[in-house]
Amino acid sequence: MAKFHFWVFLLVAVAVSIGALMLAAYSSPLDLNSDYITPILPLDWVFVQDLSHPTYFPLLFRRYSVSQVSPPQPPAGFFLLISEVMYASEDGDPALEWIEIYNPFGQTASLEYNKLGDEENCGGSEGMLRFPPGSTLAPRHTAVIANSADAFRQLYEFAPDFEWNDSDPAVPNMLVYAACGTRSLNLANGGDEVIFLDANDHWMDALSYGTSSLGLNPPIPTVPAGHSLERYPPWFDQNLASDWREQDFPSPHLLDLTPPTATPTATSTATPISTSVPTSPPVPTPIPTATLVPVLIINEILADPGSMNGDANGDQVIDSYQDEFIEVVNMTGETVDLSGWTIENSMILRHTIPPGTMINHQCALLVFGGGAPQGLFGNAVVQLASSSRLILGNSGDTVQLFDATGHLVFSYTYGPEGGDDQSLTRFPDILGADPLVRHFIATGNTLYFSPGTKVDGSPFSGCVPSPGYSK
Repeated sequence: MAKFHFWVFLLVAVAVSIGALMLAAYSSPLDLNSDYITPILPLDWVFVQDLSHPTYFPLLFRRYSVSQVSPPQPPAGFFLLISEVMYASEDGDPALEWIEIYNPFGQTASLEYNKLGDEENCGGSEGMLRFPPGSTLAPRHTAVIANSADAFRQLYEFAPDFEWNDSDPAVPNMLVYAACGTRSLNLANGGDEVIFLDANDHWMDALSYGTSSLGLNPPIPTVPAGHSLERYPPWFDQNLASDWREQDFPSPHLLDLTPPTATPTATSTATPISTSVPTSPPVPTPIPTATLVPVLIINEILADPGSMNGDANGDQVIDSYQDEFIEVVNMTGETVDLSGWTIENSMILRHTIPPGTMINHQCALLVFGGGAPQGLFGNAVVQLASSSRLILGNSGDTVQLFDATGHLVFSYTYGPEGGDDQSLTRFPDILGADPLVRHFIATGNTLYFSPGTKVDGSPFSGCVPSPGYSK
């Protein structure tokens, strides 16, 4: 009889332990995708407290401990952007709301710990959603998060990448993030905010429109039903309402790649033209289709230093190779580490950017063909071509910028206009449309070039004083 009682007790204890584990898993606020229960010897009795309830559960045979796994931290200067928002459909159906996000960098971003919603304060009553486990966003890709995949597909004829109200089992569902919001997402037509949180629940990006000024102050004006808000250019972020414009024809997975001709405004109604590059309709997976967009811009090129006025590097020696230069401006919104990036022309490697090269937002990297550069160059970061020459073609060439992983970030092709004893430059700086113009056109025949600075010789706003140049 004693043996019988022992085995009965043993079976009951095991059943209680298994039940306690299951209850704790479902009732505890611990995220089982990022927190792990690890067995530790020796075998014995312990009690584990469910962190959300004043109840203790006995566990038999093994001691368990909860291991907090810190979310992966992105590299310094790495960020994602909200690129388009549809908050008011033409027929007023909230099921047609959607948000597009964009990864402007040359490396895959984990979305697993990111959140998206309209709750500005953690613990509030509005919506905040987290991406499902394993979600990623590939380099220079967009992802569309829709209210309803079914409604979205009926209108746009392809599925979104995620949905926040379950309508299609093939489309991953966003998850309510109870730590910062108590319900799903619902964007108000008259005014609201869209907030994108990082792994630590800090604001990575945000916008507000209409009556809300919590994300942007002043906010973006509201748009008519059936129109969307679009960031333009899609990599440009000043945290201003002017970063956004009204889009008459909402365009999920379509980024307008045409360079702006002036500072973008929130009331512009231009639509993507034929040079925009749409992405293919996504398959039911968290990884959407690539869309290449530059985040660093080739702003000025000198291929043909003049024999009389061509001393671009300021070393008092005019040299047709050493005075050539390429100017690249950082418009990512953050300081960027360009270590290991490369510059090519005619598909030949001309310069490998050395380790530790950090370029501030709205500052320039200036690469000369050679020589001994003298001067401040607008406090730009100055380097010499690692191959000792740039050898830019006077009658035409293609200059390409690649990131450290070999992804093409920006490319520019010029023709015979490059061989006119002066540089080719964007005008206005940074935002000027292709093609680049002769420097005389931009300055009224007063300057042949402006290495490291704007066309008028003034520094870019992000450049800070530097003790010199690096080779």
